[in-house]
Amino acid sequence: MTQLASLHNGLNQLKRFRASVRVGSAAALFGTIVLSVLIAAFVLDVSTHMGRLERFIMLAVFVGTAVWSVRRHLLPALAVNEDKVELALMVERQQGLTSDLVAALQFADGTRAQFGSPDLRHAVVEYTDEVSSHLDYLEGFDRDELKKRGINLGIVAGIILLGVIIMPGHAFAFMNRFLLGGAHYPTATRIVEVVSPGDRSAYGQPIRFRIKADGVLPTSGSVELTALSTGLRTTIELTPDKADAKLYVGELARAMDDMTYTIHLGDAYTDARDLTLIPVPTVEVDMQIETPPYATQKFTARSYGRETRIALEGSKVTASVTSDKPLKSATFTIDEQAFAMKQSGDKWVLPNNTPLANVAATMRYEVQVVDEDDLSLERPISGVLQVRADQPPRVRAATVTRYVLPTASPSISFGAVDDYALGRIVVHKSVTRSSLSGGEGPDEREDELMDLAGKKYQYADRLNVNLTDLKLQKGDRVTLTFEAYDYRGANPGRPTKSEQLVFEVTDRAGVLAALRELDTQMDRKLDQIIKAQLGIGDTP
Repeated sequence: MTQLASLHNGLNQLKRFRASVRVGSAAALFGTIVLSVLIAAFVLDVSTHMGRLERFIMLAVFVGTAVWSVRRHLLPALAVNEDKVELALMVERQQGLTSDLVAALQFADGTRAQFGSPDLRHAVVEYTDEVSSHLDYLEGFDRDELKKRGINLGIVAGIILLGVIIMPGHAFAFMNRFLLGGAHYPTATRIVEVVSPGDRSAYGQPIRFRIKADGVLPTSGSVELTALSTGLRTTIELTPDKADAKLYVGELARAMDDMTYTIHLGDAYTDARDLTLIPVPTVEVDMQIETPPYATQKFTARSYGRETRIALEGSKVTASVTSDKPLKSATFTIDEQAFAMKQSGDKWVLPNNTPLANVAATMRYEVQVVDEDDLSLERPISGVLQVRADQPPRVRAATVTRYVLPTASPSISFGAVDDYALGRIVVHKSVTRSSLSGGEGPDEREDELMDLAGKKYQYADRLNVNLTDLKLQKGDRVTLTFEAYDYRGANPGRPTKSEQLVFEVTDRAGVLAALRELDTQMDRKLDQIIKAQLGIGDTP
């Protein structure tokens, strides 16, 4: 064995050389096939924008091709194990030698049964050992096949490297998409954000699409919608918003089925997105009207449908909202002033610090809610609360006396009436002093005649007003004014004054003169009445 060390080393060197060429060529061919399939997949995906299913099929084809190539080329190359005798025959043919190399290997193999002359075998071994140390075992063997396949692999790899350098965005997007990701290839137009509608929308309401874009902005775009249950398709146009050129808007008038939608803007597009329709809440507004106790017998609160309700001024209105879906919030707006409602059990109620706690005038109201799905009513529930005014009372006073003595108590008839309830009645006394009594400014005072406290809505009486406490003198003038307040419970009543009754303070002679004048006026009035009854007129 030691005598053929040069031969064994040379054959081992040839074996390694041939194995490297064989495996390298197979590996280069494998790489060329795999990279070529990858390039074809890239071109196909860029040109057709394949969906996830198509890309899955493409990935399966790639893996299948790689497995086939490994089994067809690489594994057979790795499985080859060349025998030294075969290699020795190859060297003999390449070098033009006789079969001494093969014979020496066989004669030196101690495991083989030997025949013939031992001296001859020994001589062949020694000769071969001498010759083998001077042989070039790689002569006649080349790497042409490895070089050819390596060049092919380099060309394909260079194409890929050049593409990565020129179009890195496309390369990264392709690898993501090749592994079934959701990346898109770079486009001149970029869809930055789908502001609305997202993945949910209200059933039966318009769907508003709002898309933010950047880059090269097209004049218009589109949204392709497909109903899931029927497969019906429709397209909505997207146009730039007047206030923001980068915002594209469009609207579907009404949605009645779950759907998918795809957005197209310029050369940009989105994957199909699911849009689930969610029913909006069914909301009921309840308004309990509490009429003031003093007016319950004469006024009844009324409702005309869900839009109009009638209440009396001063009533307390308790508003509540119920819904068939859990709510996140409810807002009650009164004449453009919004109030947040609070949840109380299964209802949402208004706090007590709103105009409804003590209604004073007709008002418009709106109710808007946000449910657990962040959906609101397409149109807020609106209505009118008509408030019937609690009119102020009417009061009258009369007397037949104009001239009085300083200590007189003239008789006065008065009456007051209110639409619901009377409160109190007072009389105002005002004295204008004459120059004889000093000529001071008016002396005024107020006397309360009675407090009805809402027990009656009308009242009439006659009373003698004592003027003694005014300390009157001849020439003074006394003005009496009756004032009636209506009753409004805890709220202050509204007053109304009667016409003024004016009395001139005089002495007895003045009173008698006034009586005579009154008698004359009465006689004249009686004559007119008699003539009118008899049909007697003045003769020309």
